[in-house]
Amino acid sequence: MALDPPSLATMRVLWAHAYSMKSMCTAADGRLVTSGSDGRVRVWSRGGGVVEAELVADGAHTAYAMCALTDGSNRVVTGRSDAAARLYDLSAARDGAQLAPIREYRGHTSSVVSMAAMSGGRLATGSMDDTVRVWDVESGACLATLHAGVECTVSAMVVMDEDTLVCNSPGRTIGVWDTRSYTRIATIKVPSYPRGLLRLADGTLASGHYNGVVRLWDVRRLQCVGELRGPTCEVCNLAQLGDGRLIGVARDQTAALWDVAARTCVGVLRARNNLERCCATSDGGVAVGCNGGSVTLLGIVWARRGVAVVGWVAAWAGVWS
Repeated sequence: MALDPPSLATMRVLWAHAYSMKSMCTAADGRLVTSGSDGRVRVWSRGGGVVEAELVADGAHTAYAMCALTDGSNRVVTGRSDAAARLYDLSAARDGAQLAPIREYRGHTSSVVSMAAMSGGRLATGSMDDTVRVWDVESGACLATLHAGVECTVSAMVVMDEDTLVCNSPGRTIGVWDTRSYTRIATIKVPSYPRGLLRLADGTLASGHYNGVVRLWDVRRLQCVGELRGPTCEVCNLAQLGDGRLIGVARDQTAALWDVAARTCVGVLRARNNLERCCATSDGGVAVGCNGGSVTLLGIVWARRGVAVVGWVAAWAGVWS
């Protein structure tokens, strides 16, 4: 991958999966978990390079979504093409272990393609059956079914606070849900279909769109408070670095890096393959998954001369040219 400005050090790539990347997350203990269209879900050592365990399920079902729980445990949930979500405990994820799920969440009638950990020991899952289901993590009981009316898929969702869930909605809208009453309380109209959603550290909602624009929202006021533009198209996934900058990956083999406060694009990554997924890593960097099944770990820092930015360096990189 080429970087503008060019200051890239190539060190490592994880050849994670045989085919395209489908989902990834960082577990509570800092390890990266990845899934691909080969049906495998892998747990990687910190820093990458070693597969320490695989998360298995009956049948070779693709894991389209995953998330780490935020309850202090070292557990992750995957959502697969067999319409089920599964809970795994990573405490035994070592020495090449094959980990079976400790709990399953069934009720959807089509693939589970998005999910988010909620407060109160709850989990939200979005499906291609046009619904969002809320589960009790420990008992596995379905607490509510939200009929989101989403066209084809609830492909993006994010928890904004203890009482608010946001997901993409039909056409060019974003739905806002009250997670106490499980009712839809607002609809945000957007000019282009929202592909990726992310809650930023300051509480702002970032939405990546089909037209390549990232919009920033004050969800409580239902107002757009800024736009981020770059050379990418169809921003499909977003991640925030430890220093507050935002990266968005696109299907046109590019990823853009933005200074959110300045509302400016400060760097562009260009890859050989289409980029599929990204997620923040425990060291403040980002993992980027490519269409060919590889994952690149980027640890990005600024080099400054006075107030002028003169470059940024990817300390963990791969498949860049």
